[in-house]
Amino acid sequence: MSAKEQSGANMQEYPTNEERTAQYHEQFNREKTLRLLLTEACPVIFDVGANVGTTLREFTEWWPEASIHCFEPQEECWDELEGNALKYSGGQVTLNHCAVGSIKTDRAVFYTHNISRGISGFHKINLESNDSIKLKEVRESGEQGLAQYEEGLNQERPVEVI
Repeated sequence: MSAKEQSGANMQEYPTNEERTAQYHEQFNREKTLRLLLTEACPVIFDVGANVGTTLREFTEWWPEASIHCFEPQEECWDELEGNALKYSGGQVTLNHCAVGSIKTDRAVFYTHNISRGISGFHKINLESNDSIKLKEVRESGEQGLAQYEEGLNQERPVEVI
């Protein structure tokens, strides 16, 4: 037996990242967590920031009789969200093309970004921050890449907040 085999023979085997993730999901997942909170068979669910309806699909699988109210102010998401509402709901979904907040207004400043439909909201992306999405890679691509990146960020539009 080689020295490598001998040293490895006494080492404890550890699960891979994938195995640990699978173990985690066996014990903790969204459905289990939400079922602890929503114990009714026909709950009323508010999906705030519904985006294109990914969570809507999950809710209709877990609670087929639920009444679901989706709130999404971003126009780029509406067509796909409406399609998913028709596909998954059986008519128990109410779509609201607005945001939800603590202060009601007809014209809140909402920021969208060309990076992803899922990255939008009431706060600008800070271009000075090293944590900004893909900023390191964009800076490495040169001034033109950075200018194009900046152009696609922080596009303001008014949205209704209820």
